[in-house]
Amino acid sequence: MTEEQKKKNSAAEERRIKANKKLRAQTTAAGEWFKQSAWLQVLLIVGAVIGVVVAIPYIVKCASDKTETSNFYKSKQINFSKGSNSLTSILNGEVPNSAGIVGDGIKGSETYSEDLEGFVVMYYKMNDDNCKTEQIHLQHAFETMSGTKKIKGQLKFYTVNVAWTPNDEDNMATNEGVPGKYDNSYITLEEQEIVFQSIKSTYLAQDTMYLNSNVTSNSFNDKFDSTTSGSLHTLPTPCFCLYTKKKSETKYAGLDKPTKVIFNSVSSLSNSADDAVMTQLYDIYNIKLYQE
Repeated sequence: MTEEQKKKNSAAEERRIKANKKLRAQTTAAGEWFKQSAWLQVLLIVGAVIGVVVAIPYIVKCASDKTETSNFYKSKQINFSKGSNSLTSILNGEVPNSAGIVGDGIKGSETYSEDLEGFVVMYYKMNDDNCKTEQIHLQHAFETMSGTKKIKGQLKFYTVNVAWTPNDEDNMATNEGVPGKYDNSYITLEEQEIVFQSIKSTYLAQDTMYLNSNVTSNSFNDKFDSTTSGSLHTLPTPCFCLYTKKKSETKYAGLDKPTKVIFNSVSSLSNSADDAVMTQLYDIYNIKLYQE
């Protein structure tokens, strides 16, 4: 190495040392200033806490959306009229242990009937946003209620899938109403219309709290088909029907004699929160009526 190169390297090293000393001095000065600026420390801490608090709901929702799914509807699913465990068979008293605990329907109190028993049947389809939203909350609510000391797993809940093409979820919405596309082995389209007309009287005679603005008396004039303009393609969903009978009786009064009918939700109760859906379930079973 030449003398000239040695001088250049020495000068560069000296500049590096000076730069490091300057940086350390600036860092030390900044640290001292920060220590003496208590207001800034408090501001940063408060800002960090607020940031964490604001972020938590989004983090939880993101994690929930990615990991929490439900198979509740399918786990409770039955056919409408086919098979030994169908809704028709249950109503005819042909299915053992198909009835469970219900309430007396007394306002302002939680009641469990000693004389009556029954079940709830829910008509649903997965191309209905309300059904999709409610499923996980309905599962949570049902499991919580079933686990209480008074109920002890004695609730009976069944579902009937009324989708136009229930086994084609990718095209379920676009298939609905298309002539020749109806492919539902759980319930025929004619049976769906029979159900709708059968529950009409009970539904319209109820307290206005149970009436849904999307299902009016005029709705029952529509036909279930794919050719009539403005017709209903399927039974409005979600639809909950409570059927009750005396414990001493074998059969129920009939498909057209439900005790209660609710479309979507009771009054203004949310279908996207566990506590609201549980409040609704208690009402549907006539155990504890919701009061506005």
